[in-house]
Amino acid sequence: MSTQIQTQANKLVKTITDPSTASTYKQTLAVTWTILKETGYLLWLVVCLVLVFGEWIWKTGYRTGWNFRGWVNSLNTEKPSADQVLSETGKSLLEVGKSAAASAIAAAKNQLGIENKPDPPLVMSSPPVPKTASEPAKAETSPPDPASVPQSPAPVKETEDSD
Repeated sequence: MSTQIQTQANKLVKTITDPSTASTYKQTLAVTWTILKETGYLLWLVVCLVLVFGEWIWKTGYRTGWNFRGWVNSLNTEKPSADQVLSETGKSLLEVGKSAAASAIAAAKNQLGIENKPDPPLVMSSPPVPKTASEPAKAETSPPDPASVPQSPAPVKETEDSD
């Protein structure tokens, strides 16, 4: 029985020390490394694509929100003054987040070979000016066109209610 073990051990050593075995393992490792590298690159490109698609969704939602807010503000002639400080703080935090996200998305677009076009700035529409009795009132059926929105909101004078 020990001769069978010794014979099998000799066959195994001969197979392991054969020069073709070493070259086969070298090729296997090279191909495995190439597969892992290409898989990693593919995953990176998918992450970049998700960032670009996510940016599109975010911008669309953001623009829709601004348009809706402008439309609501056009319906409401009173400006809430208590939220002004929080609104300004929120805007500054949003700008910081947007700049960080924009740099990551620009890198992702560059990696994917997509042209990085700057978007036009979003601005808030100003509340409507109260109409005089001689002017007929227009009924707005759609939100204002973003291209026609002024660059900064017009100040609204607050009136005191006399009870």
